[in-house]
Amino acid sequence: MSSQSTSRSNAAPAPAPAQVAPVLPFLTQAETTKLKFTMRPELLSPELASKYVHLGLDEGTAAFLEESYNLYGSMVRHYFHSLVMAVLRPVLSMTGVNGLLLRGQMHVASTEQFAKLLTRSYTGTTAQSNFPAITAPSSAAGADADAVGGASGSSVHLDVDRNSARIPHFGTLLDIGAGDGNVTARLAPMFASVTTTEASAVMSWRLAQRGFTSINTLDLHSDPRLLGPFDVISCLNVLDRCERPRTLLQDIRSRLTPKTGRVILAIVLPFRPYVEFASTPEGRQNKPVETVQLTGVCFEQWAEELIHQLIEPAGFTVEAMGRSPYLCHGDLYRKYYVLDDLLLVLRPRD
Repeated sequence: MSSQSTSRSNAAPAPAPAQVAPVLPFLTQAETTKLKFTMRPELLSPELASKYVHLGLDEGTAAFLEESYNLYGSMVRHYFHSLVMAVLRPVLSMTGVNGLLLRGQMHVASTEQFAKLLTRSYTGTTAQSNFPAITAPSSAAGADADAVGGASGSSVHLDVDRNSARIPHFGTLLDIGAGDGNVTARLAPMFASVTTTEASAVMSWRLAQRGFTSINTLDLHSDPRLLGPFDVISCLNVLDRCERPRTLLQDIRSRLTPKTGRVILAIVLPFRPYVEFASTPEGRQNKPVETVQLTGVCFEQWAEELIHQLIEPAGFTVEAMGRSPYLCHGDLYRKYYVLDDLLLVLRPRD
């Protein structure tokens, strides 16, 4: 789509300074090498390889790891959590107990990493400048912001006062399965309005505590506030935890802002479904109703198969793709826990 230059200046923006990866002195070399950000484009189809965005270790991820390290090895914390778990586990799900204790908080990506992927999906580059015209309330702009207008007269606003980084601002976000909101909080700076859903009543309460609109539900049909349309819908590490991932993707597609809507997905690979909150006999056995079978032997092959089997049949096209460690706070035994996440930004096919 066409865009105009900013009102502040017609000069080309200065190149961003080269980023230096943070140093993590509290991790061993072996622990650091478990943090995987790289995909091998040569193992992907040319079309998917062209969508790859390297994310890398940044300050937001390093801050979460340091926070996790500071919790590591606490005997008092460990035994207190063990006692509470023993008392509450018979009446609450593991997710519910974790929500009460604020235990096992997660990290998928930093605000800047999410912004990088969204930028690529709209502009074809990671240079955060020319955005398409989508709805963004005027409150997103301020004295320190540039507004990039489009043909329709609406705009996306670029905040230039966040660590000198340009962060896109959108109108509305729906975050599905938002947990305690720790990951949602990384997305929230880019949006004027954030709505969340969560199957766990305790986690839904935690989300409301953080100030997010929180709807305690298993699906997107139970509340008129979930009808949309939303500028962006995020579904982070949910598809492998729900009964019907194909149906969920179709429901997401129908709730996007036409033409400009985007979906952010995070999916752990290898894909190993486990259903915790269920409404069917299969789900109550922790098994999904709609299944996906991947036969690859490496991250890139799993990514390609998943996109062909699950994403494309639901009517989406991949616009940006990356890899990031899916981190969880550690405990008495480990500084952190980690899985491998595939991050995708999708647009609905016309």
